[in-house]
Amino acid sequence: MLFAIFKRALGSIVALLLCALIAPLNISARHPAHAASGVPEINLPDSAFNAAQPTPHRQENQARHGEAATTTSVDEIDVSALVRDAQRNGAAMHRQFLDYTYTLRKTRRTLDERGKSDEQEVQEFEAYPVRGEHVLIQLNSNGIKLPPWRIDFDRRRAGEHLMEAERKARERAEGPATDADDGYAAAGIFGRTRQGKRAYVAIDPTTFLHNCDFSTPHIEKLNDRDAIVLDFHARPGISLPPSRAFISKFVGQIWIDVEDKVIARLEAWPAPEFARKESAPSRPVQQARVVYQQMKLPTGIWFPSLIRMNANGDESIFDGLNWDVEFEFSDYKHFTATSEDTKINDSKKHP
Repeated sequence: MLFAIFKRALGSIVALLLCALIAPLNISARHPAHAASGVPEINLPDSAFNAAQPTPHRQENQARHGEAATTTSVDEIDVSALVRDAQRNGAAMHRQFLDYTYTLRKTRRTLDERGKSDEQEVQEFEAYPVRGEHVLIQLNSNGIKLPPWRIDFDRRRAGEHLMEAERKARERAEGPATDADDGYAAAGIFGRTRQGKRAYVAIDPTTFLHNCDFSTPHIEKLNDRDAIVLDFHARPGISLPPSRAFISKFVGQIWIDVEDKVIARLEAWPAPEFARKESAPSRPVQQARVVYQQMKLPTGIWFPSLIRMNANGDESIFDGLNWDVEFEFSDYKHFTATSEDTKINDSKKHP
């Protein structure tokens, strides 16, 4: 049984700081939020959308993700309202991210100029929340288990941090929650380029939502659920910080779950004018440079399942990092913790 101790950290939305090297996963809260349990209340305006029909030019995606949904009308979809709903609902759900622990598998591949891997590192961790961050306990490296004493030591240390965090949280008065800057969990990948330069890249769905124009709505099946698919491109003239500057050169597609109106998947790749000459102007499946995918838990909450950044040999895209970095999230468990009773509840058994 995993050790975890903390009932609620101060966090409305979590920014995942995922190190692609050896450094731990660091999660910081953007704003304090009051504690919540179960699925958050989400208000969905009726005007956001009506059911939509697939358009003929989406055969590739339908083949990849499943058959097209039942044919209905797309004429009354309010794209702007739908994007706003996806932003608000995703933020509301991710306020509860620190109610959960999970397993993280990190894979980093260093690429050559042809996009071929010449070095690979794989690590697996247990993740526990503490004061707006997730503490990582490493279980193995490149398939080799760490010594039991090391794992037990890390678990005890995490428990101590969590207990201290709980004590401090009780001493602080929590202010009202705010949605001003709330957004989806953002993965930050940092390290050094081959030339030794420090580099940092943020995979942040919220930045896409705020700085891109969306169009061409249609319905597809994604993992046996209906999703509204929107094409997007960066708005001309946007100014973004260096860690997110690549978005200004990207186009892509976003899948928004019809029922829950949250991002189910996002794929992005360089626009034709920024793509390398040897790259095709349209995106085959293997050429997505950014992938952000979520899973729906039995509780009804959506959390990340896959975050990926793949330079594919082009150092100019991601601040000089020619890496293929993949984070796989699994085994989410809702937990309760007190100093008298330390336990982790499986979300499937304790919705």
